Amino acid sequence: MQNLSIQAASFESATRLRSALDPFQPELTKDTEGRYFVSVQLGSDSHVVEILDAIQDHLAKRAQDEPVSLLTVALDDRRYTVHDR
Repeated sequence: MQNLSIQAASFESATRLRSALDPFQPELTKDTEGRYFVSVQLGSDSHVVEILDAIQDHLAKRAQDEPVSLLTVALDDRRYTVHDR
């Protein structure tokens, strides 16, 4: 099963994202460099879409208070950066 990890800007950001992804049993971790990550395991295609929709909804709500210019995610060992349009 694949794992999707999202690098959060701060502990507070990570806890908000973890809450948004709560139905998907997210895991919050901190690496040795002090960076925070929220990870979820991916299942079926519909499960992946639900997770991505939850992330998009979370970011849209956050953008009302503070803009999010980029998002760093990792799918297994591949890392991607998503920029705001």
